[in-house]
Formats: sequence, structure tokens, C-alpha cells
Amino acid sequence: MTGRKATIGRNRLAAGIALLVVLAACSSGGGKSGGGGGGNPAAAKFAPSGPLEGKQLLYGVSAPRAPSITYQPDVVFLDGGANSIKGVSADGMTWTVSGSAANVAALQPDKIMVATNYGVGRILAVADSGADKKVLLGPVALTDVVKDGTFSSAEPVPIAGFYAYDTSGQPGLVADGDVATSRAESGAVTLPEARFVGYTDTRSQRSTRPDIRPAGNLPAATPTIPTSAVGDYHVQTVCCTDVGLHIGYDKGGGRVSATVGLKFTKPSVGFHIAIGGSKVLDAGVNLYGAAALKFDISAATMSGAGNFKGPRVQVPVNIQIPIAAGPIPMTVGIQQIFSMGLALSGQASLTATGEYSVGGSLGFSVDSGGPHVSTPTLTTKTSLIDTMKALSVGPSGLDLAYALKLSVGIGTIGFTAGAWYQLTAAVGLTANTPGISLVACKNARLTLFGRYGVGYSIPNVVAKVINAFLGAIFSNPKPVQPSAGPSWGPTQLFKRETPPCSK
Repeated sequence: MTGRKATIGRNRLAAGIALLVVLAACSSGGGKSGGGGGGNPAAAKFAPSGPLEGKQLLYGVSAPRAPSITYQPDVVFLDGGANSIKGVSADGMTWTVSGSAANVAALQPDKIMVATNYGVGRILAVADSGADKKVLLGPVALTDVVKDGTFSSAEPVPIAGFYAYDTSGQPGLVADGDVATSRAESGAVTLPEARFVGYTDTRSQRSTRPDIRPAGNLPAATPTIPTSAVGDYHVQTVCCTDVGLHIGYDKGGGRVSATVGLKFTKPSVGFHIAIGGSKVLDAGVNLYGAAALKFDISAATMSGAGNFKGPRVQVPVNIQIPIAAGPIPMTVGIQQIFSMGLALSGQASLTATGEYSVGGSLGFSVDSGGPHVSTPTLTTKTSLIDTMKALSVGPSGLDLAYALKLSVGIGTIGFTAGAWYQLTAAVGLTANTPGISLVACKNARLTLFGRYGVGYSIPNVVAKVINAFLGAIFSNPKPVQPSAGPSWGPTQLFKRETPPCSK
């Protein structure tokens, strides 16, 4: 590269880092069940952390090198951990590192920075920021950091003492999901049945997406959860005795109020991950204490203009529970996703509630014999079909899909490199009334799906933005992949549907 081109490249790099946007997460990763150890007798045991303070509350728990773990040769530990960080962008990707950190010069592109449990990633670019450095991080798999090591919870870690992070600055929160259509028995109502098995980036979305702008600062963690305005919805996240969402929608003469989630008795998570020779030997995640799956749905329209087919929505609140008592500070992360569709006839309403007792654990394991997913049992306490009421002069329907993603590992806010498990509950309600009546020809279905893996996943659109930026700065840059590590599913765990017409 000539001197002039090198200067241009450095200037564009510094400007690009100041402008580069966001990173979001949707799903990815893998595992073995329970809280026991894996294939390494020197397994690292984890337990809940104490309250975070100072810079660790802002940037995560400092991550020093542990002698019991063999790291990959390109891993660079940042001396000082959280105390060497001066700022993090709202997307979690751009980290401002103190120029006085002892090994700041070792932070070079294609190395892996390990500063805190959140400040972990592949270095995509580095630029001066006065006397400090701006370091652009991309995603990594746990095996990119660890060559040999076993990590295990000494006992199930209570889901308590959480910190909530506002991730509203990330892209891809509202997007078309990978959906299938299902037609109600009457043939007059078409609704989406969201499965959350992928991500699509449509031309219309690209044309309306805002220009790349400088990212703000990552909001400080808080022990209280704010209400989120995302897309056309207002959402309140609930955690952690119960985990779920209160969803409100009011647009174009259509209104929906829905509560969905899991009720727990002493919720906890057990996990283990065994890595040998840069490969996952076995892994697993189990969610314990799930007592019931609950729904409370109320919808109404003033006219047909109030109907809608909603997109996939990732709730912009990331729940993090530090478990820093092991050699690598890790986190239990909780993310929630939903989609909704409404099709009522004119001025109409539809309501239903349901509660289903959950038996067994939720989770999976993977070993040399392949993946094994736990299959929960559901027992009806309150039936959706028995409580459904439709007030309409024609066919009516509503679909609601809800996903809870649990992850254990390391990585920036919004995605985690480690083992993960995602449970999706899809509800479909339809009623065909010949006239105004509270007695309808009704149908209800409830389906549970599980997805699980070991690694990371980011939306394709985010990977494209990163790669386009890198391509404008470097010749033949190594592309960032949207996912890494094995994953499985969706696996159907449960399905119950009433006969085509129930009076």
C-alpha cells in the first residue's frame, strides 16, 4: 500500500469505527444437561456472583487469565480488565481501551480480546482515539477462546440478582421472521405461525433502514426493567420469579393486550461445557423450576383496518446474571422474542386465557452420541378453548408466538458465545360465528418447539453491514459469519389442538 493510500485507509478506518452500528442476537449455541461436570476431572465450578460495583457494573466482570485453562494462541487478555475500559458503544461492538493499559499494543486485528465477561470478541479493527484505542469487536465461539477446559455449575445457579441492559440501539429488533401461513378452518382467516427458525432481510426493510450513524454509549445496567417501545408495540419484560412479557398494541383501530410467559418455583439453571483440542466434547443447559406456561389474550378491532400480520420482534431488554466465581467470568443471559397476527371481522373482539402445568426440566445435552433434548409434559389447568370468547359477525383469529432464549457463556451484550437453549410456544385461536354471539365454532392449538446449540448467532443483516464496512477499508478482509458452532432444531416438544370445530 502506498503512503497516500495508507493514510486514506487509516482515516477511513477511524471514521468508520466512529460510525459503525450495532450487533444484535437472536439465537444460537449447545449443550449437555444438568449442573454436573463433563469430560475433564479439573472442571471449573461456577456459582452466583456478588453485587457488581464500579466499572464492572458498566463493562462487566474483569477476566484474568486462569492457569487451569488452555487458551488459544491468539487470545490477548487486557491487563486491568474493566478498569482499562473507558467506554462501550450502544451496540456493544466498539470498546474504548485506555492507552495506558500494559498490553494495549497487542490488541491487533484478528486477535481475540478478553477484557471482561462482556468484553470478548474477535478484533476486526483498531484505531487511535487520542491517547486511547478504539477496538471493534466481532463475535467469537467459545472454542475460539478456549482450547482445553471444562466449565460446570457446582449446582444449579439461581436465576436471581439480575442486571437489565437496554439494547434498543441494536438493529434487527423488528424484522420479518421465517414464517409459515396457516388458514383457519373457515378459509377466511390467514394468520402467521412464527417459528423463529431464521431471519430474513427484505428489500423494503433495507430501503427504510436508517443510515449508519455513530453509536451512543451502552446504557448502564439496572436492577429494574424499563418498559420498551419497539415497533408498534409497548412491552414490559417480567423477570425472574416469572419470566415473560406484557405486550400492548394499539394501531389503526386494532388493539391487543397479551401476557405470556413461564411461571417458576425457584428458577435455576445448570450447565456444563467440556472443550478438548478446540472442539466441544460435550455440553448442556437445563432450566429448572418451570411450573406453568400461561397466556392471557384480549384483542379487538373497530374495523377490518385494525387487522395486522406482525413481524418478529426481539425485545430490547437483555437480562444478565453474572456467575463469576469460576476462572472465566460467565453470564446466564435471557432474551425474549415474539410475533403476533390478528384477523377479526369488522368491529369484533376475541379473548382467551390458558394455563398449563409444566413437568420435567427444559434443556438439552450433546455428547459423542449426538444431541438429546428434554421433552416436558404439559397438563391443562385452564383451557384456551374453554375460556375463548368471540364477539363478531364473521370469522376471527389470532396467532401469538413467544420464545424464551437462555444462554450461558461469554460475549458482548446481545449475544453470547456458549451453550444456549430456546423454547418457543405458538398459540393459534380461531372462531367462526354466523352472527353476533358468545358461542362460536372455535379452534385452539398450542405447540412447543425447542432449538439449542453451542456457539453464537447474529442476524444476517448485521453480518452484512459489518462485512460491507470491512470491505470498504481492507483488501479481501476475512468475513464475519452470521453463526458459528453446531445447532439443532426446531424440534417439536408438544402439540395440542382441538378438533376442527368445538362448540
